[in-house]
Amino acid sequence: MLWKKEAINKEWTILFAIVLVIAVYLLFNNLGLYPIVMDDEYAYSKFTRLLPFSKSVFPNYLFFIVYRITNHCGEGFLDCARILNILFFVSAAPFIYLIGSRITGKKTALLITVLSLLAPVNVYTAFFMTESMYFFAFWVFTWFFLRTIRQQDILQWLLLGILLGLAALVKPHALFLLPALTTLFIVFFRQDRDTGASRKILLYAVFFAAAIATKFGIGFLLAGKPGLTILGTSYTTLASKSMTDPSQYSKLALLVLENLRGHLLAIALLFSVPMAQVLLSFKYFFQKHDAQDASIPLKLYAATVFAVLLGVVTLFTASVAGSGPFETIARLHMRYYSFAFPLLLLVAASQLSPDAAVTVRRWRAIVAIPVGVAIVYAMLRKFAAYTPNFVDSPDLYGISSVPIIFYTLSVLSLVALVTWIFRPRLGNRIYIYAFLPLPIFFSILFINQELEKRRVPDVYDKAGVFVKQYLSAESRPDILVVGPSANGIFRTMFQLDSPAVAMHTIAEIDAMGNSEAAKKMLSQKRWLLLFGNHPLPEETSFKLPMNGFTLSKIQGPNILDFKEASWPGVIAKASGLYPVELWGTWSNGNVTLEFTKPLPEKFAIHLWAFTYGPLVGKEFTVHVGTHSGHFTLGPTSTKVSVIEFDNPERSNTITFDIPSTTSPKSAGLGDDDRILGIAFAKLIISPLLVKW
Repeated sequence: MLWKKEAINKEWTILFAIVLVIAVYLLFNNLGLYPIVMDDEYAYSKFTRLLPFSKSVFPNYLFFIVYRITNHCGEGFLDCARILNILFFVSAAPFIYLIGSRITGKKTALLITVLSLLAPVNVYTAFFMTESMYFFAFWVFTWFFLRTIRQQDILQWLLLGILLGLAALVKPHALFLLPALTTLFIVFFRQDRDTGASRKILLYAVFFAAAIATKFGIGFLLAGKPGLTILGTSYTTLASKSMTDPSQYSKLALLVLENLRGHLLAIALLFSVPMAQVLLSFKYFFQKHDAQDASIPLKLYAATVFAVLLGVVTLFTASVAGSGPFETIARLHMRYYSFAFPLLLLVAASQLSPDAAVTVRRWRAIVAIPVGVAIVYAMLRKFAAYTPNFVDSPDLYGISSVPIIFYTLSVLSLVALVTWIFRPRLGNRIYIYAFLPLPIFFSILFINQELEKRRVPDVYDKAGVFVKQYLSAESRPDILVVGPSANGIFRTMFQLDSPAVAMHTIAEIDAMGNSEAAKKMLSQKRWLLLFGNHPLPEETSFKLPMNGFTLSKIQGPNILDFKEASWPGVIAKASGLYPVELWGTWSNGNVTLEFTKPLPEKFAIHLWAFTYGPLVGKEFTVHVGTHSGHFTLGPTSTKVSVIEFDNPERSNTITFDIPSTTSPKSAGLGDDDRILGIAFAKLIISPLLVKW
């Protein structure tokens, strides 16, 4: 017994040492990188650190509350997030190892655990995103599920539900596991002849209620009413758009199939032998199986999880295809299920045990042939119809970058599969020991090359860092960022670290023209950060040109409060006005306002004013250069409808013409014998957007 205890302690010591080495490697690899994943990292940083949880369009509230501590890191918040990512990621190792040690030898379980941590999924530890924390949550839940599925303890099922609810608060995609789990419950409850139906229903009800109560209860406590949504407003909006038009269902189905093909080809190539074994395990849904075989729950779990996730992921990709420049049906969003890839490695490892059940060769051949055909097809097409990248599909990116590597690994994967048909244990050995380390190695190599590019800031990073230092924190919400690349702009916004910063591409600005949206956008911001050699709008005063970008101050509206006697720096000369009163001032005839600087090329006049008796309802005229506008006034101060002017000659003078002049006394409206026209309260000159 003492020897056995020492052996166990030695295994855990080795595991801890290896995990520590991997964690240190990830730290050195990730720290100091500039943000990588465009709008995703910006969005998660914003909703986690800068806004109330109720304002988030994503319901990742447990992630938010944990990662909000990165605010204590100041300017180093991104590296602090990466440290948290690494801690969560490597903390999944004990649970993967515990699962593996139940179905295979300790050394093999250790190998699978190490390979799982070295796999391309570790790239997400470099991003301010939810993937690493969700990786941990998934494997804690998976370990607990596999040890609970055959038990009848209500408390265990309650805890299982709570774990799923907590996982859904890290990433709402955890709820997509429910169809798979429900299927498994039916299978295993049917297998159990000793437990009554009412007891089985109770166990499942406790699990389901605990999951839902945890997800929505904590969500409501942290975010209020928005916390009661299943997927958050962002995903819900996307889903509703794709599902509200039945006429598009057939098109959507074709897109799903097209995208699904890419995913199946990738999985067949990367996981040929375990994929065949998972397909073979579907027989256990329909026949009794050995309750003592720990690998069967694992295989069934893997089969249902991947079946559901592939359906959800491909439906999502098809739904958003065409909604943006990067949202195409050729994208392979493998990151939405890559956290589960160690399941397939564990399935392969389970067959290395000497007492592992062996299916007759005929059935092995039946499931292996379609997998082999998929590998050959992938070799012939080399994923020509798809666009794998190191963020969406890092597992595939590493082996598809260089043709010789791709074809060599494809052949080796096929060899392992064919060998498995005739000699199952040998086929699994070839897959685990000969094939599997190679795609992991090449993925590490090529992905690290991509990460190294982000150690050096580009113009968007530099601009964000510079402007954040140049402007005060109070001024940053008043920034409009404009450039040719949306990806780059998001990196700038990440550096500016303010949720109110606005952005548009040059193409979007041009498309707006002089629309109301464009006018409103420009009028709401005081600073313009413009990338590239594009002309600045005329409505800019201060300009600071830098290498690749220009920071300029947008000429804000000229505001004249007529309760003031003068407007230094704004009005050079004013005529036709009486001295000020508590509410403003009257005109004594035609009014001329001469500004110190030329008025904008395009602008709008916002006027708060009124008149009296004989002038109520009469038409007043306002002149700017050679252009004129007309308006009427009532007896009480109200805002005049906006009067827009083209001012190509850049006149600096505004003139108001009074249709007639008289005094209230002569009109029989009082004792005031002054000649009165317009009662001015406030006037705003608001620049309008000109074409850049």
